[in-house]
Amino acid sequence: MTAAEWHHNGKAAAFALGERLTGIHIDRAWLARPHRLVIPSATAAAERPALFLDKQMRELAAADPRIAALAADPSPDKLPEIIRMAVDLALRTTGLDGELVDQALELLATGERGDRGAVARERLRNLHMTLRQEAQATYERSGATGYAVPGHDTEIGRLMLRQEAVETLRHALDPDLERAASNALDRTRATHLSQENGDLLRHRTLTAIQYYIAHNENWL
Repeated sequence: MTAAEWHHNGKAAAFALGERLTGIHIDRAWLARPHRLVIPSATAAAERPALFLDKQMRELAAADPRIAALAADPSPDKLPEIIRMAVDLALRTTGLDGELVDQALELLATGERGDRGAVARERLRNLHMTLRQEAQATYERSGATGYAVPGHDTEIGRLMLRQEAVETLRHALDPDLERAASNALDRTRATHLSQENGDLLRHRTLTAIQYYIAHNENWL
């Protein structure tokens, strides 16, 4: 098949190539006859391993109903809940709030990821830039030298962590749910979650479940 043939009529070219490879001529008579259809999805599902969580993750699931519901049925329809929980972790550890945050949370609660979601993502992008500029100004006023380090103990460190929380929200509103879940969890990890209150373990557990849903295999 030439590039010109594919460009002119890709469907006709594909049928012609199929006929050449198989020797089967696809005409009206062939289309009118019944043909066997094989759907291998049942076999594929049977080969999928069971979700594996380590001992700490299983103990968390036993104590946390939201985690338990995800672990009991790790399917794609659970991605919105994983995204919302990732956002909860990022907001809790950084204290990020405000009208734009409330709007983003509303969109996540309703599942709206169309035009309003796109507008919110752009506003979050601008907020990220504002926080970056604020962090830079704070760093310059401090007279510090070297690289600024994100963390909960300094003003500039907290501003840097809030930037990550903003990015968590922005990625959470991505129309592609698999990408939204993966990227939101990545940005949440960068907010320096607390081990003492269990949020670090919650993040690890959510990551294991999200990975299982996305790849049909275990993260651990």
